[in-house]
Amino acid sequence: MTVPTGPEVATVGQPPATILGDAVRMVAMALPLTVVALFLGLIWLIGIVVPPAHANSQATGRQAVALVRAMLPRGAGAIR
Repeated sequence: MTVPTGPEVATVGQPPATILGDAVRMVAMALPLTVVALFLGLIWLIGIVVPPAHANSQATGRQAVALVRAMLPRGAGAIR
């Protein structure tokens, strides 16, 4: 008796319940990868729609320098 190999193994001589079980197993394996792909696609889409935080970086830098200067000590021990 020869052992069948190839695509006919999944269909020839097997009851429909086994074929259905194989299909469910394949979907169960593909589902996590699909969810990850959709999640990464959503992150990519948000990255396109939402403007980047550094869009006005020069003004933000000026505010940061002003904040640091405001926290520096005044008087004789001041940093120049």
